[in-house]
Amino acid sequence: LKALLAAQAEEAARGRMSVPPVCEWQLEKGHKYCTFLSHYKVEAGSDARYLSDLIRRMTGQPSYLDSTDLVDLRMLFHDGVHKTDVVVILATKGVLTRPWCVMEMWEAALHQIPIVLFPVVGGGFDLTDAKNLLGNLEVEMESRNQYCMPEVMAHVRKQGVTDVREVE
Repeated sequence: LKALLAAQAEEAARGRMSVPPVCEWQLEKGHKYCTFLSHYKVEAGSDARYLSDLIRRMTGQPSYLDSTDLVDLRMLFHDGVHKTDVVVILATKGVLTRPWCVMEMWEAALHQIPIVLFPVVGGGFDLTDAKNLLGNLEVEMESRNQYCMPEVMAHVRKQGVTDVREVE
């Protein structure tokens, strides 16, 4: 009886996510993933892995996670973002300064894929700062990651976009 009570207490201590609520998720036609987890690996790599596993358990559908699913970087958008029902941005302090994260958001917006901002507890994300950054990319990004906007602009130029304000 003591062992059983201890096991039950341990299970309860792990919280609700050890046995998460479930739902039936039907993927949009032509999609492979219910979510694409966009994140800055240094700040939220382990959170992304945990969330990917949790989403699969809850929905029965896979999440796109680059560390698991990415084979060829050139196919990131076509095989990942474009075949996903929802893009989830794991919001941390530096996520919006990462060129690939910005391009993932760009591709999602371009293909009318919903984007959900998911603040990571302890990740240092500040909504006011994010609005400031995204509202003035050219100036703000120079001091945060000078290599970001040249890479982003090279990507969007292939789609005929030359003005950074269109990215903002």
